[in-house]
Parts: sequence; structure tokens; C-alpha cells
Amino acid sequence: MGKGISGGISNDITITKNSIHDNGEQGIALGEVDNGLISQNNIYNNDMGVVVWGSSTNISVIKNIIGFLADGITPAGNASFGMFIVDSDHIHVGSSNNADRNYIGNTGFVGVLLNNTGTDITLIKNNIGIGSDDATAGPNALGILSVNAGSGNALIQENRIVNSISDGVVIENSSAFALIPPTSGSVSLVNNNISNNGGLGINIAQDLDSDGIPEIDVGPNLNDISDSDTGPN
Repeated sequence: MGKGISGGISNDITITKNSIHDNGEQGIALGEVDNGLISQNNIYNNDMGVVVWGSSTNISVIKNIIGFLADGITPAGNASFGMFIVDSDHIHVGSSNNADRNYIGNTGFVGVLLNNTGTDITLIKNNIGIGSDDATAGPNALGILSVNAGSGNALIQENRIVNSISDGVVIENSSAFALIPPTSGSVSLVNNNISNNGGLGINIAQDLDSDGIPEIDVGPNLNDISDSDTGPN
């Protein structure tokens, strides 16, 4: 089977209150969409849960249960990604309102993947790796992976990122990494609960052998002496 719901080259799309499952590709896929709302869906047992791609902009993703059954605790994971955001701007997953929280768990590869994202990407107050009862573990293989932040910025704030089999958060090939509000080309982690992960809480990948490919599983980054250079850490 292919995709569950797919929208492209369109404006003002709302996808809400659906049960989307057992698709061989994406549960929901939006490409080249300007203004969209993905809300209150139950998305499980697909290859990927939600994919936003192709220069989409102004998309809100709120109140979804991804990788659990409708009760928010029974595992029913998506095989590859819970959410995959690529080549898009102004994408908001969750919000400052607790009621907008998404529950993302039991994913075979990455709970949330940000790849080559642009300006104003926010992940706020989501449960990543734990169910809607705030107690039941829903382990993702890896919690959040950010690759090639480029000239945009991403804010990852006030999420619970827990119970990952490997790392909680991996930052790879970003032009800047910050623990304060974002600047151009940065990934910022602010006031998250990152705990009970099998690997590192935050893993900043490094290209140790200068082949252009960052190595993820290298353990904690060593501190630079006096931190006088412009490289990692």
C-alpha cells in the first residue's frame, strides 16, 4: 500500500480527526503546501507517520497521536519516522498551549527528523517517547535528529524526550548549535526534559576523520582547551 493522505501544490489544507494506519509509505504527506493544519489524527503502523516536504510553509501539527493506538498508550509504531520535516519553513509541531501536545512514540528509526529545514521550525511541548498518560514508555530508536540546519533555525523547547533506545537528541551538520533562543543557522534546545535515553541526552555529531560525514556514535564531545577555535564544542 502507498500513502494514507497526500496533499501537494495546494493552499489551506486541513487534515483532522482521522485514523490513518497500515500504509506502506506515509500516513500523511504534504508537499508544496502553503498553510496547513494537521490535528487530532491517530497515525500508526505506517512506514512514516507525518511528512512535510517540498518547500511547504505555515504548517501546524497539533494534538496528534503518532505511533500509539487511539488510547495514546498501546504501542503501534511507524517503521521509519514519526515525523519527517524536510526543505520547509514555518513549521510548528505542538505549541505553547499544553493542549496542543503531540504524542510520538514507538518509531523504528527516529521520532522526529528535521532535514535541511529553513526558517522558523518549532517543536514545543510534545511527548516524544512517552504516551498520553505521561507514564507509559513508547521508545523511539532515536528521539530527535536534526541534519543540515543550514541558514534556517529550529527551536526545540519544553518537550519530553525520553525512553529512546539510543540518543535523545542528535544534532548533525548544523552551522550553529545553541542552548539559547535561535539565531540564523542554529538549533536551540530550551527547557526540555531529556531523560532515560539509552545513549546520550544530546549528541553533537562530529566529522572525526574529515571525510565530510559526521560520526554520531562517538560519545561525549571533548572540551577544547580554552575554546579558542571555531570548531565543534
